[in-house]
Amino acid sequence: MNELRREAAAPLRVFSESPAAFFEHGFRQIAETRMKGLPIVNPKIQVRAAAFRRWQMDWFGVMALPWCIAAVYACGCRESWPQVAAGREWTLELPAGDFPFMAIEDPILGRFFMLSLKSPVLDIENQ
Repeated sequence: MNELRREAAAPLRVFSESPAAFFEHGFRQIAETRMKGLPIVNPKIQVRAAAFRRWQMDWFGVMALPWCIAAVYACGCRESWPQVAAGREWTLELPAGDFPFMAIEDPILGRFFMLSLKSPVLDIENQ
């Protein structure tokens, strides 16, 4: 009899300091493995974190990735972190308006929220 096994949820990482270096390192691993050779990857763009700052008790920043430019929302306080299932949308209220972020559970990056700002980035000529 075959049993279905559910993989453990990706861990929730709580950052007391900027998660920029963590996301750069993790997305580089993803670029070198899962994304390597895919036609949506622009080899002229390197993985880079930009402007991670505190937003309320958590972290908000932007990632330049070879396949997209994305806003990232990462946990800074476990107690107030929203519990949203992976693949579901969650609305983040920012000064410029309300934005629908996707809940992500990744084995490398853990749990966080992401919003694609531009995808793909094949028309971008340089970093």
